[in-house]
Amino acid sequence: MLYSKIVVGYDGSELADRALQMSIELAKSQPATEIVVLHAIESVASLSEYSGFAILSRIEDAKKQGEYIKVKAEKILASIPNRWTLYIVEERPDKAILQQGEKLNADLIVMGSRGLSGVKEFFLGSVSHYVTQHSKIPVLIVK
Repeated sequence: MLYSKIVVGYDGSELADRALQMSIELAKSQPATEIVVLHAIESVASLSEYSGFAILSRIEDAKKQGEYIKVKAEKILASIPNRWTLYIVEERPDKAILQQGEKLNADLIVMGSRGLSGVKEFFLGSVSHYVTQHSKIPVLIVK
């Protein structure tokens, strides 16, 4: 099947790496296929249960994780001829994947069946479950 735009939910986990590799394999044969990598970090609003220093610490951890994700994804994508974009957004991962997929008119969403937890996002399968249940776009879950 041919795709013009593939959105990949990416949190740096092993399964997210597999999902990114799968999207690259799908895109390789079609140089016009664009890969959009999406990483979501915790928003300040979602940290209301924490106080003072704990909030600052969580935000700092999320920023560091976001930078790590950016560098890791860029290294993986640097060798492909396809156009690609990396977004780091401040949003719940499940909502962010659905919103970006629809906003960008993606043909496919690719994501791991489970991801990292806590500050590192992608809550152990709940994100992939939510996305598959609510997406109007085909979703490929990688194990």
